[in-house]
Amino acid sequence: EDKLLQRYALAVLAFSTRSDSWYNNNGWLTEDDECTWSMWTYYGYYSDVICDEQGRVQFIGLSNNQLFDELPAELYLLSNSLTEIQVNNNALSGTIPTELGLLTQLTHLDLHNNAMWGRIPTELAQLSRLRYLYISRNWFSGPIPPIVLEAMSNLSVLDVATNLLTGTIPTVLGAVTELEYVRLSSNLLTGRIPTELGNLFQLTSLMLGANQFDPTIPSSLGRLVSLESLD
Repeated sequence: EDKLLQRYALAVLAFSTRSDSWYNNNGWLTEDDECTWSMWTYYGYYSDVICDEQGRVQFIGLSNNQLFDELPAELYLLSNSLTEIQVNNNALSGTIPTELGLLTQLTHLDLHNNAMWGRIPTELAQLSRLRYLYISRNWFSGPIPPIVLEAMSNLSVLDVATNLLTGTIPTVLGAVTELEYVRLSSNLLTGRIPTELGNLFQLTSLMLGANQFDPTIPSSLGRLVSLESLD
């Protein structure tokens, strides 16, 4: 039954994103085991599914593959096993499905450089294992939900640059002490830069430029001894 459900989820993903228009759809939607739906091309486009030893889907990689339309809610059917989604550099639209919050094994979510829009759903607060969140270069709007950051205590990379995000930087960001890379640049963020960011001792890159912040830089950022780039 689990194999049938994951095969169904992958098939819905293919149909929802117009797999007939992908740069590479070789191997997808065949009668072969869905764990073999994987193919690289000379030009670097790929449609990749990786399973664990039990045949459960762990990784979906469809970057640079001309995906259109919206990610389907049915991806939640992979909640027992899926750890990575990489669908960056495509033409996806629509919002982030709230059902992605049910993928509690997820450690890597990469949606950057698409045409997605809407708010960052608070349901992502269930992704407590997430380490890499890339959603830059889309049309996301509204505030950065503090509840999401508070729950992602293992987050190493937060990249939400080049969107239409508004409001202030949540002070709780300073409690996500595993962060090494934070990019909030090129949004519509306002207010003060929180002094709490000075607690991110592992941070190597902090990119805040092209927003509407108060120009005062908190002295606490001087404690970031690992910082290599600041904008």
